[in-house]
Amino acid sequence: MEIVKSKFTPYIPFLILISFASFLNNLARTIFPPLTPNICEEMNLCHGETGNLFFILSVGFAITLFLSQFISSKISHKMTVVFSILTTGFALALTSYAGDFQTFRVAIFVVGLCSGFFISSAVAMIRESVASEHMGKAFGIFATAQSVAFILGPMLVKHLIDIFTWKEILNGFGLA
Repeated sequence: MEIVKSKFTPYIPFLILISFASFLNNLARTIFPPLTPNICEEMNLCHGETGNLFFILSVGFAITLFLSQFISSKISHKMTVVFSILTTGFALALTSYAGDFQTFRVAIFVVGLCSGFFISSAVAMIRESVASEHMGKAFGIFATAQSVAFILGPMLVKHLIDIFTWKEILNGFGLA
């Protein structure tokens, strides 16, 4: 008896889409470090005051990373991913309108909250959609998109900051 394996190619469009969404989700968190000097300058802050921004972002992310299972059980993994993508973009765009540092900190926390819903539902969608013999390739593609965001995000900001203000960059990434 011969075992017939499924082809990997039918899964590629889905994997490209979910990986691109993962790229954007990670990009929302990786663009802040290179923007910090410009934010400090505009808000008249010292670097010590902005040092906890990344902690605040991570706390928001961690909270919803643990709570996302409750949301996805009510509205489905697909809707949780869509919800996370839309709210992360919206929160990122709203962050650029923060008038003072306290408002900015709250906005950063909200960006973390919104982006935390994504990862567990995206992983569940991949596990549901891709045949088990292709799972390693699927997660390899998915993880590569996240790694590329950690490299490309700061590089993009480095080049864009010469052309746009930090607020325009956040708006642009939020609308993307």
